[in-house]
Amino acid sequence: MVNPGLLQIDLSKWDQIAPPPPSTYPFSLSANPNGYISLGERLRDEMRKHRPELVFQFHAQPDRRVLALVPCDSGEYHFPKGGRVKDLRFTQSLIAAGVILPARYQVAWNPQAGAWVACLVSSEAASPAAALKASLPPRQKRKSA
Repeated sequence: MVNPGLLQIDLSKWDQIAPPPPSTYPFSLSANPNGYISLGERLRDEMRKHRPELVFQFHAQPDRRVLALVPCDSGEYHFPKGGRVKDLRFTQSLIAAGVILPARYQVAWNPQAGAWVACLVSSEAASPAAALKASLPPRQKRKSA
């Protein structure tokens, strides 16, 4: 094995790696295999600036690739102060649609829709069966194999 402390290097011949560009979508929403849906901290803070209570009508396209959270006073979907809610029915619907959990969505305010719109950015599965297998914790994958 080579000792990196003893290498002779000339950095002038190496590629300099630039820092990654800043995200154009700093807000995120995620869903995990344990059934939790979480608003990213920055998203939660931004939502609270406009409406302290995190109460919404929650909509999803049938393929679950795009979601919408419509702020309202009488919404049925309420995120607690920490921005994380357990919703097994929804996370199971993601798997049924072929979305691999954990899933991450980029979120932005859409003035035309009057909603926070979220687009899936994490990888997706070809089939619900593949999504289910990929979403299982490692121990459960071994048992089902």
